[in-house]
Amino acid sequence: MHPKLLASKKSQTQPYEVLYWVGHLLFLVMILVLLLNHVNSVGSSAEFEKNFIVRDLALFIDAVQSLDSDAVIEYPTPKEIKEFELKHDLIKVGTKDDSKPAAYLILAEKSKAYEPILLKESKITLAENEVLVIKKQGKIISIGPKIKTI
Repeated sequence: MHPKLLASKKSQTQPYEVLYWVGHLLFLVMILVLLLNHVNSVGSSAEFEKNFIVRDLALFIDAVQSLDSDAVIEYPTPKEIKEFELKHDLIKVGTKDDSKPAAYLILAEKSKAYEPILLKESKITLAENEVLVIKKQGKIISIGPKIKTI
């Protein structure tokens, strides 16, 4: 090799520069792996599912409130979600033996144009072959189980 090539500062990189960029690259890969694990766990977790179902169910009950006639509506639920509780202005949803069910307000705004809607308080646990049923009879809304029909 030519002696000038070995002495040229432009063609040589310092070892600490290589370590600097490799360290940054490893740090970036580690952050991306941690973020990917977090995103995967959030998308498949029971907490996400419970929060989604409780908000959807609250919106659905609010829509049932505005119906003019009586109705009996089956509400499809995921297999993991088994516990439902309807209170004065709150719906709770949880898995079986759940210590912390998800809760959401329902019928929060009372309009003077409509007569007040009453909620029949209940707490139910669905069996394996049952679905959730929302009933509106007059001004009373209730929830209950119903055996699936195929």
